[in-house]
Amino acid sequence: MLEKRSINHIAARLTQPFLMAGIAGVGYHRLSVYSCLGAMGWHRHLDEDEVFLGHTGTLTLETSWGDVALPPGHLIRIPKGLPHRSYAAALALALLVQTDGLPNRRNGHQPPSNPGSGRLGAVSVADQAARLINVYHPRRLAVSDGLALSVQVCLGAQDWHRHDGEQLVLCYQGHIAVEAQGGQVTLAPGELTLVEAGAFHRLVAAEPATAVTMAEIL
Repeated sequence: MLEKRSINHIAARLTQPFLMAGIAGVGYHRLSVYSCLGAMGWHRHLDEDEVFLGHTGTLTLETSWGDVALPPGHLIRIPKGLPHRSYAAALALALLVQTDGLPNRRNGHQPPSNPGSGRLGAVSVADQAARLINVYHPRRLAVSDGLALSVQVCLGAQDWHRHDGEQLVLCYQGHIAVEAQGGQVTLAPGELTLVEAGAFHRLVAAEPATAVTMAEIL
């Protein structure tokens, strides 16, 4: 059975900065909405990546590799071991992807990794979607600890199909119907649903729409 969830509805539970509210789990990953106002303390995650997807407002990810602004609709992956903190001059909300802890590899239970040097850049969901030529052909945005985040343009009815693992479907633009065995939900921007592993399903859009999907790489 499909269940529709609203990011804004869940975010209303966040009464203070630097709180998170869980939205859904995808395999051993979890998706939360995160509230930022002011500056969080510097920290690093020894054994997991983090992915931030800007929702409302603009937050800045300050890292030892440099600072990156994250406006709505932009995504960034912070690799494991990289010192960082989030900062926002005005209230900002972001979606946050983390692991629930890999077997025998929970955050902090491994020797610190050396992030070395590198560069970070925010990826625009809209810009990546604009590069797509064919509908329902996903374009990968990021990979985080075995979870693939992709964008696809939706129009008309997708072929019925299924995945070996769970798939989260987030409506980014337009309206998208998700049809599956035993139910159907129609998503507006900022709404999402989780399709169970092995369930036959398809996406349907009467007008051009954009979806962000999250699924484990099996």
